[in-house]
Amino acid sequence: SFPTRRSSDLNKVMKKLIVYTDGAARGNPGPGGWGAVLAVKEQTNNAEGHVSEIGARLENTTNNEAELTAAIESLRWARNNDISHIKLYTDSSYVIQGITSWRHNWQKNGWQTQNDEPVKNKQLWQNLIAAQEGLEVDYEHVDGHAGIPANERADNIATAFADNEQPDLFSGAVDDYDVLLDPTPQKLTNAPVYLSLVDGVVRQHTDWSDCQQRVEGVDAQYRKVKTI
Repeated sequence: SFPTRRSSDLNKVMKKLIVYTDGAARGNPGPGGWGAVLAVKEQTNNAEGHVSEIGARLENTTNNEAELTAAIESLRWARNNDISHIKLYTDSSYVIQGITSWRHNWQKNGWQTQNDEPVKNKQLWQNLIAAQEGLEVDYEHVDGHAGIPANERADNIATAFADNEQPDLFSGAVDDYDVLLDPTPQKLTNAPVYLSLVDGVVRQHTDWSDCQQRVEGVDAQYRKVKTI
């Protein structure tokens, strides 16, 4: 015979959450914000799924604090929505290393580092550990500003809040969401191209010689790019 399960338990089994998180600070410390893209997918059928964007402003924070807050709030969102299987993508090596490796020694050492100094952001780390309790969370690092659309979107949300703006946060069917959820950097079809910035004006060039003519001998920035 099969064990009896409550409906809430069945919901946890059926749902899987894909999360992209990011944080930002202006001044480090300074005004900041965090943002996340959360995509819920059904594991037992072909349901379309749902996407929610969340975020908030932080009045005085650091980049690391904002990154941690984004992860904490995303896991709390998952718990509040009866989701226990989470894949969390972040471009913060600090968050990845801390939650998967460093925190074990910190806890053993009474939240002291190897140099017997208090662990920075102790309360946030403890909040993150508490937030993931009982959940199956798979953390994965992605490169920031590398053409990963959902990571870029989380960054846009975080920076908007850091700049004291109110971003238009999406909530709806995944089919209506125009941001790709694939963690693979999206290559330009005509890559590589060259970008140049001169006198505040950006231009795109198909080859280096054309870009070089514009930037040579003037105050300029330029870059070779392969991803969106």
